Formats: sequence, structure tokens, C-alpha cells
Amino acid sequence: MNNNDVLKKIATNDFSGGGILNPAQAKKFFTMTIDESVLKNSVRTILMAEPIMEIDKLSVGSRVARPKGEMTAPASGDYVAVTTDKIELSTKAIVVPWEVSYETFEDNIEGEGFENTLLGEITAQLANDLEELYLSGDTGSGDAYLALFNGWLKLMASGGHDTTLTGTDAEKVLGRLVFSAILKELPTKYRRNRANLRFLVNPDQEQDYRNELTQRNTGLGDGALTENANLKIFGIEIVPVPFIPKGYVLLTHYQNLIVGIHSKIRVEKDQDIYKGSRQYAIHLRTGIQIENTDAIAYTNDVLDPA
Repeated sequence: MNNNDVLKKIATNDFSGGGILNPAQAKKFFTMTIDESVLKNSVRTILMAEPIMEIDKLSVGSRVARPKGEMTAPASGDYVAVTTDKIELSTKAIVVPWEVSYETFEDNIEGEGFENTLLGEITAQLANDLEELYLSGDTGSGDAYLALFNGWLKLMASGGHDTTLTGTDAEKVLGRLVFSAILKELPTKYRRNRANLRFLVNPDQEQDYRNELTQRNTGLGDGALTENANLKIFGIEIVPVPFIPKGYVLLTHYQNLIVGIHSKIRVEKDQDIYKGSRQYAIHLRTGIQIENTDAIAYTNDVLDPA
């Protein structure tokens, strides 16, 4: 089923439970919203059965191998320390309200089909809004929406590895020196499988870097100029993310950043006969977490080209 089919399904009046999407609809809506986000392949997404859930964490010591003597058991102090822990993924309620006048439906060339088109546009913007909250949420913000919870940029400051860029201003522009410095700041035990790592960057600064690559008379330069695929450096994918502020670069495992959406998603429609409008609302609960802040290296020192 494609997104248009999903939208038509959600736009009908045959919701169960007075507007609460059934499990199949909720899963499709969740998938559709996540698919609109550029972060879809860089984070772990969970459709939650409850508004709060606990996620198990497992870690072992830095070295597990021990020397082995013949017919000798390891000493009691040689056994590997296995640490288990839990992190809480808690959600906050969000509403997406909008209304459309009767005249808009009467005058629009799509007629009743305009409802589905509009819902598609609203869903795309919702993906953007969620992405902004997931990254830049701050309970100390004066913006009531961003103050719902602390986002990844706030959470990673407690335990993440802050990379201070050194050198000239030119060496602090997004490029191989910046990427190398951040990679070296990430503990070596997290660098083993670089295919699972992601550099998350501001899209304008990624464009400056891409433009610089086009100056090379190589296949890499041609690809940067003509292709839309994400770039890679040191075997790690570079993902431009619209709501990462300029100056920031994050490096982490793609499963380390967690998004949760409660499965009880409510989509409702009504009308105001006095105003002459149709009214719509999407109610959902969402939250984020970081499984392991130690597995994040970042900087906010990246400069624009002079």
C-alpha cells in the first residue's frame, strides 16, 4: 500500500473507537510519518504499546579475554563484569489542529480529494516539527512546544564526547579535518563497524562541503556534483538534517538515538456549522531517548567558509 492509499484510509470516517486508529492504521500512519523524516535510517523508531516504556541496556567491561592456565579456573576477580540497566522512554502529548472553510472545498479543483492532499501536506510538516523537537527540545525553552522535553542535543551533553576543534578558522570549516577530529573523539570500541555510524550535520554546511568536493577532478567530485545520494567519509555516511543548528556535527551509531510514538494515535474530524468550516485534529504522544551517551561524539564549533 502506498502513502496515498494510507492517506485515503485515514481520511475516512470509519475509524474505530471514536477516532483512535486501529493497530494496522496506527502502524501505517507511524511508518508514513517516519518515512517523511530524513532521520528515518539514522535512528531507532519504536511504536509503543504504552505511553511509557523501559528499554534494557547491556554492557560489558572493556576487556573480556583472560590468560588461561591448564586445569586452572579463572580467579574470582577475572570474571567479566556484565552490567544491566534500563532507560525510560516517556512520551508527551501533541495535537495537530487545523480547519478548512467550506468555500475552499467548493472552489478547489480537487473537490473532496483536497482533503487527502491536505492531510498529506500536514503529515509532511508534522514530520518536520517532530524532527525539530527531537533534536532541539529544551525544557528551559521559552517556546512551549520545544519545552515539552529535552532533545538529543541537550541529552548528549551529559556523557557525550564534546570535540573542541583546533587550528585555523579554515580548518574548522566542515571537511576531512573536522570529521577526523570527531571520529577520533569517539571511543575506539564504538568505531568497529563504521557502516552503522552516522555523521549528522547541518544541511547548509553539508552543501558547502559538497561544493568543495566538486572542485576535484575525480569520481568523488563528479558524484558530489551530479548525484543526490548521501556522501561518505572514512566509510561513514554523512546525513544532512534540516533542524541541526549550524555548527553542530553528531557522530553515533544509527540505533543509539531512539524515537517512540504511542500507538494510540487519534485522528478526528468535525465541522463548525456557524463558521462554515471542517475541523481536523491529530492527537499523538511521542518522546525520545539516547541509549548510550558514551557512544556519541559531537562538536558545535564548525564554521562557515570565509
